[in-house]
Amino acid sequence: MFCNRARTIVKALYWDHNGFCLWQKRLEADRFRWPGSEKEVLEIEPRQLLWLLSGLEVEQEGSHRRLSFGSAA
Repeated sequence: MFCNRARTIVKALYWDHNGFCLWQKRLEADRFRWPGSEKEVLEIEPRQLLWLLSGLEVEQEGSHRRLSFGSAA
Protein backbone atom coordinates (compact mmCIF):
# COMPACT_ATOMS: atom_id res chain seq x y z
CA MET A 1 0.00 0.00 0.00
CA PHE A 2 1.07 3.54 -0.74
CA CYS A 3 -0.13 6.95 0.38
CA ASN A 4 0.47 10.41 -1.09
CA ARG A 5 2.20 13.16 0.94
CA ALA A 6 -1.11 14.87 1.76
CA ARG A 7 -2.45 11.49 3.03
CA THR A 8 -5.66 11.96 1.05
CA ILE A 9 -5.09 9.06 -1.37
CA VAL A 10 -4.19 5.48 -0.58
CA LYS A 11 -3.37 2.89 -3.26
CA ALA A 12 -3.07 -0.86 -2.95
CA LEU A 13 -1.22 -3.00 -5.48
CA TYR A 14 -2.02 -6.69 -5.29
CA TRP A 15 -1.77 -9.89 -7.34
CA ASP A 16 -5.05 -11.44 -8.54
CA HIS A 17 -4.61 -14.87 -10.17
CA ASN A 18 -3.03 -13.76 -13.45
CA GLY A 19 -2.06 -10.11 -13.07
CA PHE A 20 -1.65 -7.11 -10.82
CA CYS A 21 -4.58 -4.95 -9.72
CA LEU A 22 -4.40 -1.39 -8.49
CA TRP A 23 -7.06 -0.12 -6.08
CA GLN A 24 -7.35 3.51 -4.99
CA LYS A 25 -9.38 5.43 -2.43
CA ARG A 26 -9.39 9.25 -2.29
CA LEU A 27 -10.73 11.20 0.65
CA GLU A 28 -12.57 14.43 -0.08
CA ALA A 29 -12.28 16.18 3.29
CA ASP A 30 -10.03 14.19 5.63
CA ARG A 31 -6.68 12.39 5.88
CA PHE A 32 -5.64 8.79 6.39
CA ARG A 33 -3.76 7.92 9.57
CA TRP A 34 -0.43 6.84 8.08
CA PRO A 35 3.03 6.03 9.48
CA GLY A 36 5.28 9.07 9.63
CA SER A 37 8.57 7.26 9.02
CA GLU A 38 9.96 3.98 7.70
CA LYS A 39 10.44 2.82 11.31
CA GLU A 40 6.65 2.92 11.79
CA VAL A 41 5.84 0.73 8.75
CA LEU A 42 3.58 -2.19 9.67
CA GLU A 43 2.31 -5.43 8.21
CA ILE A 44 -1.44 -5.36 8.87
CA GLU A 45 -4.27 -7.86 8.83
CA PRO A 46 -7.46 -7.49 6.75
CA ARG A 47 -9.47 -6.14 9.70
CA GLN A 48 -6.78 -3.51 10.34
CA LEU A 49 -7.01 -2.46 6.69
CA LEU A 50 -10.74 -1.90 7.14
CA TRP A 51 -10.01 0.20 10.23
CA LEU A 52 -7.45 2.27 8.31
CA LEU A 53 -9.85 2.87 5.41
CA SER A 54 -12.56 3.86 7.91
CA GLY A 55 -10.32 6.48 9.51
CA LEU A 56 -9.48 4.54 12.65
CA GLU A 57 -6.11 3.76 14.20
CA VAL A 58 -4.59 0.48 13.00
CA GLU A 59 -3.87 -0.53 16.60
CA GLN A 60 -7.21 -0.44 18.42
CA GLU A 61 -6.90 -0.45 22.22
CA GLY A 62 -10.20 -2.29 22.66
CA SER A 63 -9.52 -5.07 20.17
CA HIS A 64 -8.77 -8.63 21.23
CA ARG A 65 -5.16 -9.69 20.94
CA ARG A 66 -4.27 -12.33 18.39
CA LEU A 67 -3.62 -15.77 19.88
CA SER A 68 -1.27 -18.37 18.46
CA PHE A 69 -1.26 -21.99 19.53
CA GLY A 70 1.49 -24.49 18.85
CA SER A 71 0.95 -28.17 18.19
CA ALA A 72 0.92 -30.59 21.13
CA ALA A 73 4.14 -32.60 21.38
